[in-house]
Amino acid sequence: MGEGKMMKTENLSDEADAIIKKAIEDADRLFEDNPDLFKEKPAGIMSVRQALESDDPLENIRNEMGEKEIQKLFSLLYAAIMEVNSAGAGILFDRYDREEIEIMYNHYKDFGAGLFCNAIDKIQSFITERLGDTYSDDDFFELCDTKEYIAIDRAVTRQYEAMCREMEEALLGFVKQNIGQLENNV
Repeated sequence: MGEGKMMKTENLSDEADAIIKKAIEDADRLFEDNPDLFKEKPAGIMSVRQALESDDPLENIRNEMGEKEIQKLFSLLYAAIMEVNSAGAGILFDRYDREEIEIMYNHYKDFGAGLFCNAIDKIQSFITERLGDTYSDDDFFELCDTKEYIAIDRAVTRQYEAMCREMEEALLGFVKQNIGQLENNV
């Protein structure tokens, strides 16, 4: 009787293997016959144009960004808003290198984010005055503990709400100007 059960189990296993093998072959044929089957966007994904019209456009646009250079630029500019909103403009000098800050500065300047640019100018001028054009992380962190730096950082951080609003408007302007390039399907 034990052998009969073993044979039955083996038969079920063989049967299951055959069913699975056939399902895989059917799926392979389906994909070969329809190479664009899964090219459509999944439900819930919106285009940049749709995201721009949504209740939370910048967050929804951020969710659509990929690996194109213009999309990476959007992500950098969006990250600047998040950083300024959470810790003030001074944090950018800790989190980003000079080239990235310069990119942020230039794009926000082009789209009218004056408070952000003024804050970056004040902080950068103070750092350059005290440390020169090149400095180590240790030198920068030591500078951040000085009364003078703290005073400058506090002064610009007090404006963070208005600064972030300006940056958001500027980033929306950037999106509107570059909407075709920001779309993932282009």
